[in-house]
Amino acid sequence: MKHAGGRPTVMTEKTLEKLKEAFLNDATDEQACLEADISAATLYNYQIDHPEFLEKKELWKEDVKYRAKINIAKSIKDGNVQVSQWLLPLRERQNYSARQEVVGKDGESLLPSTFANPKIAEAVKEYEDKLVELISHESKELVETEEANE
Repeated sequence: MKHAGGRPTVMTEKTLEKLKEAFLNDATDEQACLEADISAATLYNYQIDHPEFLEKKELWKEDVKYRAKINIAKSIKDGNVQVSQWLLPLRERQNYSARQEVVGKDGESLLPSTFANPKIAEAVKEYEDKLVELISHESKELVETEEANE
């Protein structure tokens, strides 16, 4: 294959096959270009001229994730309890995630109840007051909006 200017293209069938294989193995564009021995600009220009290749590339990049899902599903179907225990907290955080609270000694708050520096204590109090005011104002607006929509 040659470009209109007569220069042979580097995007040969062999190069395209190398790119496909790299993308099927979850390679980034840069990694695939390295594997195919082409520049990223060459790949991007080819994609502009061949939008069907870009569509295929995006599908190829999804292949590894899909195969991983198949493997996980197969492991669970085969009774692998460890995979089930690993997956549920990731997918069903609300019901299966171990909740952790970070607290001080005897369950006390890690935040100081008082500040040694009065300027810091005053700034914290002002911030808390502004935060309460903001939350109150936002809540009021939300209720008014919901009432107006009814």
